[in-house]
Amino acid sequence: MKKSVCFFLIISILGCTKETINENTESELIDGSGFVSVIKSGVISDGNTDCRQEIQDLLDNPEVKTIHFDADHIFIIDVNNGYLNVPSNKTLIIDGILRIRNRYYNSIEDQFDLIRGDSVENVKIIGNGVIDGNGVLLKDYDRSYHRLIRFNNSSNIEISVKTIENNISRNYQPPQNTFHTVGFYNCSNIFIHDLTLTKWMYEGIGVKDCKNSTIDNVTFLGEAGSWSGIQVGQGSLNTINSCYVYNAGASGIGFDTKNSTISNCRVENNRYHNGFNFGHNPGEPTEDCYIINCIARTNLIDLSTERGYYGFNFSSTSKNNTLVNCQAIGYCGGKAAGFNISKGRTYLENIKADSCSHGLKIYDAEVYVSNAQLQHNLGMPFFNVDNCETYSFENVRLSEDSFTGEVNLINHQNGELTISNGNVTKMSDIDLKTKDSESTHCSPFIKEKGNGYFIIGLLYIPKYDANIDYRIN
Repeated sequence: MKKSVCFFLIISILGCTKETINENTESELIDGSGFVSVIKSGVISDGNTDCRQEIQDLLDNPEVKTIHFDADHIFIIDVNNGYLNVPSNKTLIIDGILRIRNRYYNSIEDQFDLIRGDSVENVKIIGNGVIDGNGVLLKDYDRSYHRLIRFNNSSNIEISVKTIENNISRNYQPPQNTFHTVGFYNCSNIFIHDLTLTKWMYEGIGVKDCKNSTIDNVTFLGEAGSWSGIQVGQGSLNTINSCYVYNAGASGIGFDTKNSTISNCRVENNRYHNGFNFGHNPGEPTEDCYIINCIARTNLIDLSTERGYYGFNFSSTSKNNTLVNCQAIGYCGGKAAGFNISKGRTYLENIKADSCSHGLKIYDAEVYVSNAQLQHNLGMPFFNVDNCETYSFENVRLSEDSFTGEVNLINHQNGELTISNGNVTKMSDIDLKTKDSESTHCSPFIKEKGNGYFIIGLLYIPKYDANIDYRIN
C-alpha cells in the first residue's frame, strides 16, 4: 500500500505522464543532491513528442537542483506552448539533444524563446550535447524568429554545452533589428565558454548592458543568414578571449563597452563590414578598452571604390583605447584599410597590415603608433591622415627597403606630418613627390630632418603648373 502511495506522489510531483515508471522510488528519481534524469523521470524522448511541460515541471520542483538530459536522446520543445522558464539555483546538464519543434513561428514575442530566465541567479547550462534550433526544417517565412537562450536581469549564469546550432530559419537578407541567438540583457557575472555556435541567425551571442561577462574559447561558424558573431553593447568590465569567428555576415566582433578586454581572438572572412568594430552609436561607445593578440583576415577581396570595411575599426564614439600585437590582412577596396581610427584617442603598438588597401587611416583623431609594419598594401597610401592635429608615429616600417617604392605613399593634406624611423639620419636622401600632381594644389617638402625622424611640410600653390618640378631631393 505504501508503494502505491509513493508511486502516486512521484507522478504528481514530477508530472511524468508520458510513460509508466516501473517500481521507481522518489529517492531513485531525485538523489540527495537534487539530481534527476529526464529519462528516468518518464519523459518521452523519441524526437517527436513535445515534452516541454514535463521538463518545466522538473524545473519548477524545488527539490530538483540538477536536471540531466541524457545522452543519445532527443528532447522536443514546442515553444508555441511556452518556453522553458529556468528558476534560480538550477543546473541543466545537456548531454543529449534539446530541440525546438520544426514548425512556423510567426512572431518575435517572448514565448518563442527556447530557454529563458528572468531575474534569476546561479544557473548553469552545461554538458556535451546540443541545443538545436531546428532552423533547417522551419518554414521559410520572414518573421520566423526564435532565441535559443535568453536571460534578463540575472546574475551568475554559466553556459557551456558542446554545440548551439541551427536557428537559421529563412532565406538570407540583411537584418532589420538586433536579434541574438544567445542573449543576455542587464545581467552580471556571465560565463560563456568552451562551445561551438553554428548556423546562427543575425547575431550569435549578444551581451547588452551587462557587467563582468566573459566569453571564452567559443567557435562561431556562420553561413549565409548569419551576421555578427559577438555583439557586446554598453556595460563594462566585459571580456572576450580565445574566440574564433568565421564567415560572419556583418562585423565578426562588435565591442561597444567600457573598461573591457578582447584577447587572442581571430575573425576570418566576415562578408560585410569590419572584422572588429568598436563604437557603433553615440549611446554605445567603446572607451578605455584593451585589445591584444587579435587577427582580422579576409579573402573576400572587393576592389570597389565604395567598399569601406576595415580589419579594426574605431568609430567616432570610441576613445582611450589600446590595441597591441594585432594584424589585419586582406581588407581592400577604395575605402578599406587594415586599421581605421575616427576621432577619439587610440594607442596602437606592434601592429601589422598586409595586403590591405591602406595600412592605417586616421580621421580627426588623436593617435599614437609605435612599431608598425604597413608594407605590401596594394600600392595605395600606407596610411591616410586627415583632419588630425595630434598624432605620433614611432618606428613605422613601410617596406622591406626603407622608404622606397610605391608602397610608401602618404595621403596627407593638413599641416605637418612627423615620421619617426630609425633608418633616417640628418644626412638621409629622402625623395618626395605627389602621386597625382594634376589634382593637387600643394607640394611636399622636408621641413626638418634628424636622427630617427623627419617632418613633411606642405607648400600650397594656387594652381597646378606643369612647369614646376614636384620632385624634391
